[in-house]
This record gives sequence, C-alpha cells and structure tokens, in this order.
Amino acid sequence: MNNKIKKSIKTAIEYTAIAAITLAAGLVTAAISFNLFDNLTQNQMRMLFALDIICLVAGGRIFFFLDERRTKRKKAYNKQRKMQNKKIAKSRVSAKNDENIFSSTHYAA
Repeated sequence: MNNKIKKSIKTAIEYTAIAAITLAAGLVTAAISFNLFDNLTQNQMRMLFALDIICLVAGGRIFFFLDERRTKRKKAYNKQRKMQNKKIAKSRVSAKNDENIFSSTHYAA
C-alpha cells in the first residue's frame, strides 16, 4: 500500500476514535445531569453545568496540547534529518574532491 494511503487511513481512524470518545463523554455527562435534574437545586444545577463545561474545555485543551507537542517533535525531527542529510552530502562532495585530487597527482604512496 502507498504510504500516503496508510497515513490517511491512520488519521481517519484516529479522528473517528476521538469523535467517538467525545460523543460518549458528552452522553455520559448529559445523562448524569438529566438524572439529577429533579434532585438538585437551581444553584447546584448551575454548578454542575459549569463543572461539565470546565471538564469539556480541559479535555479539549489536553488533546490540543498533545497534538501540538507531537507536531513540534515531528518538525524538530524533520529539521534534524535535513541537517544530517546536508552534512552527509557535503562530506560526500568533499570526499569526491579529495579523491579527484589524489587521482590526478600520479604520486605513489
């Protein structure tokens, strides 16, 4: 299989899993809130609603920062690989030049 296709399938599975987890968390949160609706006072319901919102925002921020960290690491890795490839190419050119100099002098070692 093509690498691009594998990557897109992996990404699609990852996003589907995140969506499913988010949907399940939202349903659980809503079920808890609606089951406690008759038992809590108005202020308690407001506090529960605020807690729900805080938990959803915190979860979203955590996944956002994890994704940013992964992207940052990937960029750093790619930058390091580029520098390494440049050094290798430069050393190959230098070795080729040295070889040309040694072969053109006709001196026996």
